[in-house]
Amino acid sequence: MARNPQQSLGQQGEALAAQWLTKNLKFKIIDRNWRSGSFVELDLVAIDKSRPERVLVAVEVKTRESQARGRGVESITPKKLYTLKRSFLFFKKANPKTPDLMRIDAVDVLLEDPSHPDIRYYRDITSC
Repeated sequence: MARNPQQSLGQQGEALAAQWLTKNLKFKIIDRNWRSGSFVELDLVAIDKSRPERVLVAVEVKTRESQARGRGVESITPKKLYTLKRSFLFFKKANPKTPDLMRIDAVDVLLEDPSHPDIRYYRDITSC
């Protein structure tokens, strides 16, 4: 898939990640690029419907065009995880009817060959 020049690299990665999660893992995307005040943006917020007990999931998407600086997921630092957790807790507080079980996942999108994106999924990155 050639990149649409109207979309940024990040937007394209988020769109591919959302499509992949929906198709392969039965996720239902309920919000994109959520932000409130000074909280860090949540790329995707979804409900994991693959199990009887649904889980609210914040998904951090990292997109790169090459591996010259490593995979995108390698850039998720402890500080970034901390800020993601804070934002996600605020999202939950603002959306109390969402599932009580929560986790943070990551999707790494590599577009070295845009016609064949390399998409890797990492479940529950806060427990690593």
